Amino acid sequence: MTLATLHELRGAYDQCFSPYVWRVKMVLAHLSIDHQRQGHAFTDIGDVAGGGFKTLPVLQDASGATGDSWDISAKLAAESGQDLYGGAAGYSLALYLNGWSGLALLGPILCLHAASICQDLQRKDQDYFRTTREKRLRTSLEELAADPDPQLKKISRALTPFEAVLQQQDFFGGATPVYADYLMFGNFQFARCTGPHDVLTANPVISAWFERCLDLHAGLGRREASFKERHAV
Repeated sequence: MTLATLHELRGAYDQCFSPYVWRVKMVLAHLSIDHQRQGHAFTDIGDVAGGGFKTLPVLQDASGATGDSWDISAKLAAESGQDLYGGAAGYSLALYLNGWSGLALLGPILCLHAASICQDLQRKDQDYFRTTREKRLRTSLEELAADPDPQLKKISRALTPFEAVLQQQDFFGGATPVYADYLMFGNFQFARCTGPHDVLTANPVISAWFERCLDLHAGLGRREASFKERHAV
């Protein structure tokens, strides 16, 4: 396949923390697609790949530029001819998780770690992030961080149904990972890279699955320093 460029969101420490970028990074590794990476700040997204995009990731190759992690992954799977999803049932599961996780997981994780995300952004991004997130969440980032317990409980309750699956098999795909694994992994990699709270403490089965995912593709996920590692927490 023609060499592609993955445009990804990065912070002040050159850290890659976006859950959506991580989904695509794992897919690229899974499909063994050669690519290069280019990092951008929040406030530079409008200039990526000639403009027109409001979010990252964006994948740029000879056929043009594609945004949205779901669309990028579908394009890569189709072009590679490989089964990324684990059949029709796996595709349906991934489609469900794609919509569900934004509300059930990413929302609470953002509330937990919004303040620490802000502090680890490039200076030119900090005002933008604070203004937009406080408007969306209707409170200050510091107030969100003051009491982590409600958000941690939301995450734990949301994950309960998945424990039964991962008690029986290593991945959502069975013995090997599929896109549903990468989609869910992105959520917890987001938490790992952005703040001090271990959101999987109450879910040892899912925590063990996440550790397996960190080791996939020669430890691709583990090679990204966690928030705790960056700050020696």
